[in-house]
Amino acid sequence: NNISMMASFSTQTSGSTSGGGIRGWFEDRSRRKQQEQYMEQMKRLSEMKELTLQSYKEELDRGLNQWGAKISFLQTKEVKMAKEIVAVVQALIDVKGGEATADDLFKMDRLERLKVATASNKTVEELSMLISQIQNMDLMQRTLRKRYLEGKPIPPDPT
Repeated sequence: NNISMMASFSTQTSGSTSGGGIRGWFEDRSRRKQQEQYMEQMKRLSEMKELTLQSYKEELDRGLNQWGAKISFLQTKEVKMAKEIVAVVQALIDVKGGEATADDLFKMDRLERLKVATASNKTVEELSMLISQIQNMDLMQRTLRKRYLEGKPIPPDPT
């Protein structure tokens, strides 16, 4: 029984695109998991009526709630940056409300931008860059929503 399981594992891993063995199996598994998470996120975005600050924050939180992001020695520069972005988004929510959209952010006046920048310990320029990212995400969400409503498939690859 154990021998057949090992042979089965060996066969599964030797067909790996990552070079085989246990490492290859884990790399393939990681790639498949990332692809599944990508498709789940695209499905959620396509089913949203519109992207709000609260839904954007929830998407960021989902990524930060994975086990790799919770273990301090596994935290990458990307995880730390994502945590900073969540803090800025929370400051935006505090000023504009959770139902605010990318259009609402675009229309923010100088005082509102200064309040958010001060609360999140960022410059107004850094805040403007984040708002631009949120606007890009909003455009992607609207494109996915349109495809969903037209019955078209979600692109299977993030590139």
